[in-house]
Amino acid sequence: MSVKALHNLNAHIVEATIEDILRHAFDEDGKALNALDLPMEFVVDVLSSLSIDMWSWQQTIRKLHCKLSDHFQTSVMRWALVSTAGTHSCWHTDTDGLGTMVEVQNEEGLKVWFVGVERESGPSFSGITTFLEEFDTEMPNTEIWNVEAIVLTPSVKL
Repeated sequence: MSVKALHNLNAHIVEATIEDILRHAFDEDGKALNALDLPMEFVVDVLSSLSIDMWSWQQTIRKLHCKLSDHFQTSVMRWALVSTAGTHSCWHTDTDGLGTMVEVQNEEGLKVWFVGVERESGPSFSGITTFLEEFDTEMPNTEIWNVEAIVLTPSVKL
């Protein structure tokens, strides 16, 4: 599960533009970049049966201190990330445990998503100490859970 680092991993770009990402995406020697928080000002084509944000909004807008004239705040409810080739992230919970939709947009790209599956006899993901003791965000942690891989190709939306 590890890839040999070919450059200094401590040299991080904290802030960049979409132009920076595109420049590196199309450069053979470009950096591996992740843009992790891109607010989406437009409504994404999401199956309504899988998305509850609009339903929640409709329920909230009818409550005290909310006006029917208020607009759905898409930019804080839906966001995207963009990655160039060679990027990775360590173990984490997507979107604070809420729903995540992933779709590979590059015709030649793919995404490998490793998922930790709770064991019946192992610690619970909701356990308060599960991620404090022997947990390493950079390792598979197979002593805690079973690891399964999902490979997403451009024609697959998860």
